[in-house]
Amino acid sequence: MSANRTAQWKTLRRRAEEGRPPLIARGDWEYVLASLLMVTLRVVPAPKRPPVIGWLSRIAGRLWYRTNHGSVRRVRRHLRRLFGDRLSAQEIEAHIPRHLSLVAWNSMMVDLLPYLDEETTRCLLPIEGLHHLDAIRRQGKAVLLMGGHFGAFAYVIAAVLHALGYPICEVGHGGRPYPGSSRLYRRLFWPRVRSVRQRFRVIDPQEGPQRALLDAFRRGEVVYLLPDQYFIVEPGRSVPPHLIPLRFLGRTVYLETGGVRLAKRMGAEAVLALPVQEGNVQRVPLEPFPYATDGTRPEELARDLQAFLERLEARVRAQPFLWRDLRRPDLLARLGIFEKVGPR
Repeated sequence: MSANRTAQWKTLRRRAEEGRPPLIARGDWEYVLASLLMVTLRVVPAPKRPPVIGWLSRIAGRLWYRTNHGSVRRVRRHLRRLFGDRLSAQEIEAHIPRHLSLVAWNSMMVDLLPYLDEETTRCLLPIEGLHHLDAIRRQGKAVLLMGGHFGAFAYVIAAVLHALGYPICEVGHGGRPYPGSSRLYRRLFWPRVRSVRQRFRVIDPQEGPQRALLDAFRRGEVVYLLPDQYFIVEPGRSVPPHLIPLRFLGRTVYLETGGVRLAKRMGAEAVLALPVQEGNVQRVPLEPFPYATDGTRPEELARDLQAFLERLEARVRAQPFLWRDLRRPDLLARLGIFEKVGPR
């Protein structure tokens, strides 16, 4: 990176830290472009919008593959580093535009979610196995719906379940725009996210979720949790007591146990919700997920979460382009890979 560009990014970072967000920030372009596309989609009736969004997202993915060189290099690097032993160079390149199309699809879908009804959900994101949720709720029990940063945004799945009449409660960050986001992001995209969050309850882990989660489980709600939040533990540093080491993609990752621990204590039964894609269509099969153990000691929770990560890893290896973490700048550090690797 040139000295001038380095200085520019340092200025943008300093302004964000001082409470003066930049007009546009690196990483926000796709959200701004998606917001502009959303405006044009308003002329299409909501029930007919999902296939149009799918078509536009595939075009956007191919366009960003040719123009968004930073994201392309990052995704390519991560695919090579983590899957290069089994994917050819041609297969890796084929995954990149499909992954960027997923980014576009998720971003544009946010505008549709506040208008969902049962008819629209059938052509938006088929969710299979709803009878598993019904059976658990008929027993008077709460549901721990375990998803991942894979495929459709958690907002999309939660909004579809809400539209189908399920009392959904999502555990996720995002009560406010992320630090360093630009003014255009906050003005164009964030209001749409906020309108989605007003459709159903979202518990932010940074705002003391213990009481809110207890209440949700006591009311017998469907609590939607993404346990695959990997925390960075630098070499030589002690592991915080709330984290446990697990194996994922042949690496050691660190996860929190609080959500699963509380669910088990409250008698909630777990259901797995990990999307799959066939052709250009995603669907979400719901599958019962028996806990690996009956207890809540750290070693027992580790076995529960390891079983979850094994199911997630199988999906990631089968369809890497659906893994949303591929675009994270800190992905390798979250997987315990700290060596410096230049762009390829």
